[in-house]
Amino acid sequence: MTACRNCGAALRGPYCALCGQRHDPHVHSLGHFIGEALETLTHADSRLWRTLGTLLTRPGQLTQEFFAGRRVRQLPPFRLYLIVSVVFFLFASMLPADAPLQLARESDGAGESSSADPDGTPQQACEAIDIEGVGAAGAWLQPRLEAACARANADQGRSLESRIWSSLPRAMFVLMPLMAGLTMLLYWRPRRRYVEHLLLFVHNHTAVFIAIGVQLGATAVLPAAARSPASAAVAAYLTWYVYASMRRYYGQGRLRTLAKFALLLTTYSVLAILLFAATAAYAFLSA
Repeated sequence: MTACRNCGAALRGPYCALCGQRHDPHVHSLGHFIGEALETLTHADSRLWRTLGTLLTRPGQLTQEFFAGRRVRQLPPFRLYLIVSVVFFLFASMLPADAPLQLARESDGAGESSSADPDGTPQQACEAIDIEGVGAAGAWLQPRLEAACARANADQGRSLESRIWSSLPRAMFVLMPLMAGLTMLLYWRPRRRYVEHLLLFVHNHTAVFIAIGVQLGATAVLPAAARSPASAAVAAYLTWYVYASMRRYYGQGRLRTLAKFALLLTTYSVLAILLFAATAAYAFLSA
């Protein structure tokens, strides 16, 4: 009887009953591996496309189906979140340096900024403030601020922006559990498990990453006149999406859901700003 090459268990078919590895002792050609890769991408677990379609068009339904036990038709929530978040932050880090900030510039009327003064002298990305006089903490922090500013000025802040984008995924892993805990307090009757609220946030954040990724891409390629309408459309979609996901999953009335949505949005915005500031400070001071 043939034995599994992975775990040594006896085989009674093409797959090992103990570890699940397929029995495939042949040394395959390069064409075989390329064909296998293409099949994986195109037939990819057709669940990927079904999951994304439901995720983006029917807010809250994936979470409902998961806890109803209908899970085989969708990708596991945390796997989907990790895939989308990795692609999102990688894509954002590859965009032109000013693309993620373009929308903010347009919204406050600043428009395109120049990396040089009128006389052609490159602008400084930052200048370290003098805080040595505020005590021992200032004396400890001053040289670190100066060194960080020197690093930022060396490449006009590009490496700093890259470090911020690479640190944001970790900040999201702090923000989502906090928001799930607050949501649990708001929806305490009927009693629900903490993981239900967390999973809804996981699905919602996955959709948010996809929508903002589209927005960032559009900001990079669209004419300036089309950027603001595209951004407004994405903002309207995300507002509707989160509200609709809460309505669908928790099943409460419109006014009650709207009030809780407003409270969660306000709290989320404050926490997100604080976490982003902490992330930026960490990225700025780290080598």
